[in-house]
Amino acid sequence: MSALKKLVYTTLTFCIIVSTNSIKANINTNYQTVKVNPRATVSLFTNADVVKPGQTFYAVFHLQLKPGWHSYWINPGESGLAPAVNWQLPSNFTAAPIEYLPPKRLILDNFVTFVYERQADYIIPITATANAATGKYNIYANFDYLICSKDACEPESADLGFAITVGSGSQFNHKTETVERLLAQQAKSLTSSMHYQVDGKTLKLIIKPAPTLIAESKKNIKEVIFFPQQSGLIKLEQLPTTTWSDDTLTLRLARDFKLPENTIDGIVAFVMRDGQHYYYQLHARPKDKDDNTGMALTNTPHASLLWYLLLAFIGGIILNIMPCVFPILSLKAISIFEARHQHYRSNLMHGIAYTVGILVSFLIFAIIVLILKQFGHLVGWGFQMQSPTVVAILTYILFIIGLNLSGVFQFSNRFANIGQGLVTPGNYRGSFFTGVLAVVVATPCTAPFMGTAIGFAFTQPPLILTTILLALGLGMALPLLLLSIVPILRYCLPKPGHWMVTFKEFLAFPMYLSCAWLLWVLMQQTQSVNVLLILAGLVLIAFGCWLLNKSKRMTSVLGILTLIVFIIAIYPLYHLPNNTTTPSSPHKITSKTNTFNTESLQNLLAEHKPVMVNITADWCLTCKLNENTVLNTETFQQALNNTQVVFLQGDWTNRNASIFHYLQQFDRSGIPFTIIYNRQGEYRILPNILTMQNTLDMLEWADEN
Repeated sequence: MSALKKLVYTTLTFCIIVSTNSIKANINTNYQTVKVNPRATVSLFTNADVVKPGQTFYAVFHLQLKPGWHSYWINPGESGLAPAVNWQLPSNFTAAPIEYLPPKRLILDNFVTFVYERQADYIIPITATANAATGKYNIYANFDYLICSKDACEPESADLGFAITVGSGSQFNHKTETVERLLAQQAKSLTSSMHYQVDGKTLKLIIKPAPTLIAESKKNIKEVIFFPQQSGLIKLEQLPTTTWSDDTLTLRLARDFKLPENTIDGIVAFVMRDGQHYYYQLHARPKDKDDNTGMALTNTPHASLLWYLLLAFIGGIILNIMPCVFPILSLKAISIFEARHQHYRSNLMHGIAYTVGILVSFLIFAIIVLILKQFGHLVGWGFQMQSPTVVAILTYILFIIGLNLSGVFQFSNRFANIGQGLVTPGNYRGSFFTGVLAVVVATPCTAPFMGTAIGFAFTQPPLILTTILLALGLGMALPLLLLSIVPILRYCLPKPGHWMVTFKEFLAFPMYLSCAWLLWVLMQQTQSVNVLLILAGLVLIAFGCWLLNKSKRMTSVLGILTLIVFIIAIYPLYHLPNNTTTPSSPHKITSKTNTFNTESLQNLLAEHKPVMVNITADWCLTCKLNENTVLNTETFQQALNNTQVVFLQGDWTNRNASIFHYLQQFDRSGIPFTIIYNRQGEYRILPNILTMQNTLDMLEWADEN
């Protein structure tokens, strides 16, 4: 049973039990204080036997769970249900809502839930009204709860009750100490000023002054967890990041699909390095710019969808000149040169086929992203390049294209239907698949304007995600589409001639260069023996293409031998892992370079140190451009060494959940990503393509503020 079906089934069952038990409560005449269910024992006790009119006492539902089972907090998280109590109270008694103890954060099947394990205590204050008559009263309750294990969820119920006497004095019982101990475990109230700010996709919680105990030991904080009472406010899979400014604590959380209606309520948990947990109640309200903290805490409106579509469109145009895509465009360049003298309709169809190839590829890419996200995978821009198998397949494809351009083989007429339409740029199928291939190799790159749009798209519903990706594809196809639509532009191109044969052969070398780059990426992702096998596969592919050119029929001896060679060539792909999760080492910039992780970043910001964070990957050519033109230069290294700025570098060559979640805090799903923090925890995000002067200016800003 899928997780969704399981949740629907348990929800319906739970509602039926609540309804039937509500009816049963009205006909109870006797009560029991303990109910033994298959997976949990439920008991109901109070801390008083006799109370005065107007006095409040506590009733507690205690769950003793069997090993492996858990129950839920008021906000169960992404799966589960909170318990429900249906009271049958005398007219002179009132019951308050359940008071919950701090829960535990639990992740099962990629669902983040807030639970209690082994045992759970649900506390309810009950008050005898001021005009309550003296005497003995029986109080009944139906307690309905959902408990789950790793493999199943079961709704259970208990009909329980107790007797209470209203008299002239109070008489507390032996459970008083237990109730006091439970009340002491509740999250502590704060007298601090607490406010929130919605800043795009980030939700900031500001506490001033921060709890004294936490402020004094902030260096010993291992992690911070926020348990929101309202669902849909934040993305539960991401833990908040913390920054300190004097006595003010700011928690930054990734916002989900809901906006706060008024206050934000919940519990903030500080987990210390020695294992201690400190819980504080949080009731944050919005605040405007007139606050004496000097912070602008008004809700920041989202840019319109049209704005993000425009950014994606412009980013797609610029993507054509990025180093990832430019070698592939050489294929389409050949088509344009060859088609210059052809009829207008033929040129138009080439441009349309190329555009359709790009748009269809982006549509398929969007569908794959949505499917993977539905199954809980962490998907970002260029995620396929984190798979060694995909990198190896792409190496094979580019190598075959390079051999074809070099004239090592030409598809004969007998084989045209098999492969010529895929790689030969002289027909419509060639134009279509050139567009497909351009998209495949473009996804590791992030162009200016594009990063903001893609980061926004990956956090949106399916329709918006798909629309933005199609806008990106349309921008990418536009330059060559215009050459096909506007005849006068084609006359700016050189006249066809023998030089085109030389030019075609020359264009094979960008393909070979791309293959060399992909093999280098593969070396960072897998063992050297696997890279050796892929190299052997490339040699076999070259041999097979040569045989293919020599053979006349696939049924001939040479044809059968060619097929065998191709099968052996692709065999190394089966030895590659589907993905890699082992973190890579940082690319050495200076002696001050440290490996990025959110914990070290939080510690540095808590110490009021300026920090520069650079997220890179071996498959990101734009990242390599930044490293070679700015980050690895002597000028930058010397400037960095002359400041107090700490340089943190994260390598996303292989899958890394910590980096993925960090990028999402800033609405980014692709790299390169460079951000710099000053001593006050304020930050500025640098452009995708770094310039020396701007980067040095940011270093100076962070060091001086």
